[in-house]
Amino acid sequence: MAQGGHLKSLVPGAAPLGIALAATMTTVGALAQGVADPVAGAEVFKQCAPCHGVGPNPPAGKAGPALNGVVGRKSASDSGFNYSPQMRSARLNWTEPTLARFLRAPKAMVPGTRMLFSGLAAEKDVADVIAFLRQYDESGDRR
Repeated sequence: MAQGGHLKSLVPGAAPLGIALAATMTTVGALAQGVADPVAGAEVFKQCAPCHGVGPNPPAGKAGPALNGVVGRKSASDSGFNYSPQMRSARLNWTEPTLARFLRAPKAMVPGTRMLFSGLAAEKDVADVIAFLRQYDESGDRR
């Protein structure tokens, strides 16, 4: 560690990375401790609903893929959706920490994604939306 505990002077860009890591750990901690609220997540998801469906029989033809079973699946894996080349080549696994990072800043994580949403600023909203999505299996049934 650099003198005075400043990692920034040793590794350029380490401070923003440290902040992002701390935010991810806060979200993951909230999810692990059961603090995340899927009911509140349903409210936050209303921002996502114009482009994404979830639950039994999600509407077809939306701008984004259905998000049933998204927690734990591979990115760009809905065969019925035409993903951007950037999302197809991202090869992500939608773990809770990866989803949290993406929900905060989609275009920063996958530059060139077609997703128009700029991201969720509040860590509680991120954790709540993930808790909401985690309720649905691949067929849209509640777990």
